This record gives sequence, structure tokens and C-alpha cells, in this order.
Amino acid sequence: MPPLSRRFSAAGLALPVGQVRLQRAAGICGLPCGYSARRPMRLVAAASAAGGGAWVTSDVGGRKEKVGQCFYAVEDRKAAAADGGCHAVAGSGKRTAEVAAAVVATVVLGVGNRVLYKLALVPLKQYPFFLAQFATFGYVIVYFGILYIRHHAGIVTDEMLDAPKAPFIVVGILEALAAATGMAAGVVTVASGAGAGDSLKEGGMFWSLLMIVSFFLQAADTVLKEIIFLDSTQKLKGGSMDLFVVNSYGSAFQALFICLLLPFLSKLWGIPFSQLPNYLKDGAACFLNVGTLSSGCDGAPLLPLLFIIVNIGFNIALLHLLKISSAVVSCLASTFSVPISIYVFTLPLPYLGVASSLPTGFMAGAIILIIGLLIYAWTPSNGSSGASFSTST
Repeated sequence: MPPLSRRFSAAGLALPVGQVRLQRAAGICGLPCGYSARRPMRLVAAASAAGGGAWVTSDVGGRKEKVGQCFYAVEDRKAAAADGGCHAVAGSGKRTAEVAAAVVATVVLGVGNRVLYKLALVPLKQYPFFLAQFATFGYVIVYFGILYIRHHAGIVTDEMLDAPKAPFIVVGILEALAAATGMAAGVVTVASGAGAGDSLKEGGMFWSLLMIVSFFLQAADTVLKEIIFLDSTQKLKGGSMDLFVVNSYGSAFQALFICLLLPFLSKLWGIPFSQLPNYLKDGAACFLNVGTLSSGCDGAPLLPLLFIIVNIGFNIALLHLLKISSAVVSCLASTFSVPISIYVFTLPLPYLGVASSLPTGFMAGAIILIIGLLIYAWTPSNGSSGASFSTST
């Protein structure tokens, strides 16, 4: 067998020596520091699933080096340091804690996002379409403002800003359609205003299917964003796309397609397109709680503003979780917040009047959902016990 394809066994893994391409998704070494995971170099890596590790020796010079729980051997230590300045993880616990904290933040903000959306529609019960458009175009201003600050501080590079825009266009389309279908389906639960105690039971089949379509579009959007982050690792030479670049361009194209879809969306919301300017003007007056229309807008502008602030935080937390984990983990975290939100609606919340009652079988469904999430989270993936590395000579 040729020397470069000679195999060593380390921590139960048979790893080829040579120009090894470390796959970022495998997470074998947990490289956290902008390391170019797809760039070939003479490197042998092994991770200990039990937290121990092992020495690995290169066939060139016989040099070996220990780096915490991740062990690797390189021809030149300075070359490894220059390649993205990578350093090994002191242990997988730090990475796990970071993901766990991001999951908790996403779940908490997800619950707050859903609850505050329903509360925001109490003063704006006649103007839900105004709230949707105000949020969509307001986010563009907020995200690009943050992006400008981060670019000025050097966190966002020109290379990130020059990334191909085609994926962001698709993101904008998916987000525009998801927002349109999701908000149209969610207005049903507050359409009758305060005292809608059985609102969770009154949604028709059409609105249920529309919400399912919305979730499908959101899932496709999440997967595409994960692909953007993974591709940027290679294109940015070990760097990673800043999440505010993704949020800003995605929101900008979402706003563009919302504008193109306005005739269709206004009809979907039951607003004649010719009356849309007057509708938006009246919605703004209710949002600000001023003028002759403010008598039925109690709770504005506080409740709508709280929803928008929490929604921005939720979007940032969700995208951060996606960036440091995967689309599956971020979707699971978002899903986990759904039964909690439904339970919160049964509590005596202000402005909602009589609390909603739980649908039949809710507890059984919620228990099955939570058990499934826990089983998935605690079951070790196949990649943890073995990994496949491609080699080249």
C-alpha cells in the first residue's frame, strides 16, 4: 500500500494520511475559528467520542502534535496557523453549550414572537395587512442599518457584500410567500377579537392548509440559508458569511417581491387594490393611536412595537442558530416553541379577554412532539463514531 494512503487508527477511527479534506459538516475536529474546512492540506485529524483522544503521526517527518481533544499532525505548524489561524477546541462542551444557549434563546423568542403577534393584532384587528407591510419594510431599514455599522467596523468585508445575489433573490421570494400565507392563516385566530375563546378550534381546512404551505416555504428558506453559509466557508477562504448580510439582502428582496405581489395580496386580505392607499393611511393612524380612528386601537403603539422588536430578535437568533448548527436544529427549535405558545394562549393574557381553550388531543400531540425532539437531540449521529475523508495525492 502506498505511503500516502497508509492508515492509522486513532480513537477508533481509521484515517487516511495525506492531503485530507476535513468536511465541515462532519464536525470531527470541531474547528471553530474560520478554518477553511474544504481546503486540502497535509493534515491528519482524529476526535475522541469519549473525550480522550489519541496521538496521530504524519508519515512525513514523523511529527505529532496534541491540541486538546483534537489531535493532528502537520508538516509545518506555522502553515497550520496561517491557514485561517485555526486552533483546536478545548473540548466539544463549549460548542455544545453555545448551540444549547442559542436553542434556548430561539425557543423563548419564538414563543414571545407568536404571543406578541396575536396581542399586536388586538389594536390592529382591522389592519393586519398594514402590520405585515410595516414590519416587512421596517426590517429592511433596521437590518441594513446594522449591516452598515458592522461593515464600518470591519466585521463585514467587501467580499461578503460582493457575494452572488441569486440565492438571496430566492430567499426573498420564499420569505415573501411564507409571510403572505402565514399571516393570512394566522389572522383567523383573532378575527373575532376579544372573547374568541374557541378561536383555536374555528379555523377552516383552507386556512390550516395555508399554514402548512407557509411552514413548507419557511423550511425551504431555512435550508437555502444553510447552503449559503456552507458555500461561504469555501468561497471566503475559511471565513463565514455574516448573518446580517443574509438578513439584509433577504429582507430587501422580500420587500421587493411583496411590492410586486401587492395586487394579489390585497385581494387575499379582502382589500380592493384601489382602496389600499386609504387602508394603509388608516392603519398608520391606528398604529400611532391618533386621530378619529384611534377609539378602537387600545394598546397601540406599544403592543405592535413590542411584536416588531421581538420578531427582529427572533429572526436574528434563528439565523444565528442556523449558522452554528444546521437547518434541522433551527427548525426543531422553532417547532418546539409552537406547543408552548399554544399553552400560553390559554392563560389570562391582557387585551385578549377570555382565554382560548386547548384543542382536543393537544396534550397528546405536544407530548409526542417533545419526545420526538428529545430523542432526536440525544441520539448520536452516525458521524460521531466514524467519518469519511476524501484524499488526494
